[in-house]
This record gives sequence, structure tokens and C-alpha cells, in this order.
Amino acid sequence: MVSEPPPPIRTALYIRSATEPGGSLNTQEARLRASVADRPAPHVIVRTFRDPATSGLTLDQPGLRDLLAVAAAHAIDVVMVTGLDRLTRSPRDRADLRHDLAAHGVRITTPDEERDPAFATLIQQFSALAAS
Repeated sequence: MVSEPPPPIRTALYIRSATEPGGSLNTQEARLRASVADRPAPHVIVRTFRDPATSGLTLDQPGLRDLLAVAAAHAIDVVMVTGLDRLTRSPRDRADLRHDLAAHGVRITTPDEERDPAFATLIQQFSALAAS
């Protein structure tokens, strides 16, 4: 009996830059795409969400709003960012985003988190502290 391979992990990329509308975004996107390609499990990039020249101090960003809508529609499994500060600078907002996405079955990851389990544990601990 031949088992079916698992379906690809539906991945969304989120990139934001507070200062550079182009260069930094392109660098972030290239790094994320390379990381997705290096994953042992098959991933498919569903969509890339961009917030150029926007502050990480607010959650009111068009790309982030679109990302949350796609997550609520259960169209993605993972959100990949180059660093958690790309989502928001606020630890409390970051914890809230992680919670909101998890409610839709979506997890947040970074290229470093996948390679270093200790890093992933540390991020979870910080998120729990920020939420309390």
C-alpha cells in the first residue's frame, strides 16, 4: 500500500520595512523564499504580504490586515517573517497576533526558528510573558 505524500504546507510571507519602500523588502522576500525552499517538508507560498514604509508600532497596516483575513479564511498554515519584529514592535501585540493566528490553525515562524529549537522555545516564553 502506497501512502499519499502529505499536502504541502501553505505558507504566507509577510514583509515590512519602516524606512525603505523597496530594497529592504526585496532582501526580506529573497531570504524568506530561500528558507522556504530549504525546508524538509514541502511548502507552497500562497501569497506574499507587503507593508512598505510602515511603522511596526501599529497593527493598522494594509498587508497585515489582508494576512489576517486570509488566515481567518483558513487559506494558510504558516506565516513566515524574517524576524518577529517585522509583524510588530510591541511584545503584547505580537503575543496577541500569535494567539489570533493560532485560533485559525496558523503558526508564525522565522528562518532561524526552524533551524534552532531553543530559539523557538525562547520566543514562546517571551510571548507568554508578554501576554500575561
